[in-house]
Amino acid sequence: SGSLVIAAILLLRPLVRGRVSARWQYYVWLVALARLLMPAAPEGSLMGTLFREAPASPAVVESLPGPGPAESGTDLPVSPALPGTETGPDLPDAAQWLAAALVLLVRKATAYQSYVRCLRAGGRAVDDPAVLDALAALGREAGVRRPVELLICPLAASPVLIGWVRPCIVLPSEDLTEEAFRCTVLHELTHCRRWDGAYKWLVQAAVCLHWFNPLVCLMAREIARDCELACDEAVVLALGEDGRRAYGDTLLRVLETGGKLSGVGASVTLCEDGKLLKERLEAIMKVKRQTKRTAALSLMLAGALLAGATAAGAYTGPAKKQTEPVINSGAKEDIKERVKSAVKEDAKSSANAQEAAR
Repeated sequence: SGSLVIAAILLLRPLVRGRVSARWQYYVWLVALARLLMPAAPEGSLMGTLFREAPASPAVVESLPGPGPAESGTDLPVSPALPGTETGPDLPDAAQWLAAALVLLVRKATAYQSYVRCLRAGGRAVDDPAVLDALAALGREAGVRRPVELLICPLAASPVLIGWVRPCIVLPSEDLTEEAFRCTVLHELTHCRRWDGAYKWLVQAAVCLHWFNPLVCLMAREIARDCELACDEAVVLALGEDGRRAYGDTLLRVLETGGKLSGVGASVTLCEDGKLLKERLEAIMKVKRQTKRTAALSLMLAGALLAGATAAGAYTGPAKKQTEPVINSGAKEDIKERVKSAVKEDAKSSANAQEAAR
């Protein structure tokens, strides 16, 4: 069902490009993430209907020892298994899937921590009061209420935001013009205000849990792309044409002056992808404010995708199988009669054996 939602969003993108904001195209992926990370779904969902197993064939009760029909091995009539009593997924299979997911998640977390340690070890904190005052002013302009550190690290391939509790902006160089510093810091502060780091960790969790699904990996790449486009849009909305050109020049300069330490999956960088740069530069000059009509269209599309994701549902496997077959009332009476007959026959055989022994 998660794959269906991802496919629907991918097919919808060419139709809405230029009609809805980059911000909407970025956050609509949360619908797919919710479907991938939340197994709960309505009972009448599409996946539950498609993958519901047929009722098991009637159970067979072993014949009881004793005279009459039981000795001939005749099976007793029993009722079919109740719906929803099929066996669930094998525990070894579930354990293997979960082990692979945990290994991938630990590996990604370790890689991110190593990346952060390298940046902090190879960088130095900015202590110039004028620069820090400019950073605080830009933080208020961007709507960031948390204190943000500033670090200079020549190893960084691009300006990047690291840390959740203690956010820190890392710059590859301090040799920036006032306009370039403003554009770069505003971009990273926008990531901080929107909690894009947390968003990307949700994406990484979905990738680890659905490591077998190539569509989820494709979704992760598209979210990383949309994240930068949405951030660019938020920054340049307040800039004039000259400011947008300065912002584009900053993106170009970043690729030339950055170091060789590239970001990892959950990092939030300014610009490391040269292939994406052309699209970003074109989008910067075309950004326009959202109209009420566009906002209404965006809301309707998001609601339709959310309803579709809910209706698609999730299939979490059938319920646990009953340990004993379900026997109808007629069969129960037949079993009682056979047991009584077997007990009487055993008693009679014991009496005959004792008489013969005498």
